[in-house]
Amino acid sequence: MSGTVRVFWPVRDETYDVKISDQPRTARVAHDLVVPREGGRARTWDGDTRGGLYVLKDAGTDSGIMAHPISGEDRMDPSELRAVRERMGLSLDQMAALLRNQRGGRLNPRTLRDFESGTVAIPEQIRERADDLWGMTETALGKLEDDWAFDRFTSIDVYRGDDDFHAAHPEYRAWPARWWLHVAARFAANQPTVRLRTVED
Repeated sequence: MSGTVRVFWPVRDETYDVKISDQPRTARVAHDLVVPREGGRARTWDGDTRGGLYVLKDAGTDSGIMAHPISGEDRMDPSELRAVRERMGLSLDQMAALLRNQRGGRLNPRTLRDFESGTVAIPEQIRERADDLWGMTETALGKLEDDWAFDRFTSIDVYRGDDDFHAAHPEYRAWPARWWLHVAARFAANQPTVRLRTVED
């Protein structure tokens, strides 16, 4: 397969001729930008492949975008979801409290267990929310790094209970103290001069 497909890029209000790859790629529902094989406007894929679509990938720059034939839907693997949860130091109950079901309510921990075991396919909104939570965790770690670069602190306070943690860090009220312990430990692992200090009642 060769040639190009013409893509209208709404963000820049410009049109590009994008090379067509001979490597099919999976696509994420309601996430990846795709274009019709006859060209047209870039849009978010809704899972419908009628008419033939390309998924746009490999976009380090505008000139690096490639149009790949869609080979199917890229769903989150159960092990990926579990790995994200465990890297954030969250229990099933804690992770479920941060996720949402299709109606916008709190996710049942049993449903999360089904997702992680592979019994039930992981919906796209759960994947996106898990990605968001991991991004927030990385942002919190980045803030510690920035703060340390400014004043070279030698200890990070960690907390036994959520109430004490939230009183000290109201900006993280949605998160449990256990999450903060893991964020702080990740930072301290790369800074030998920094230790963790448990705040006692």
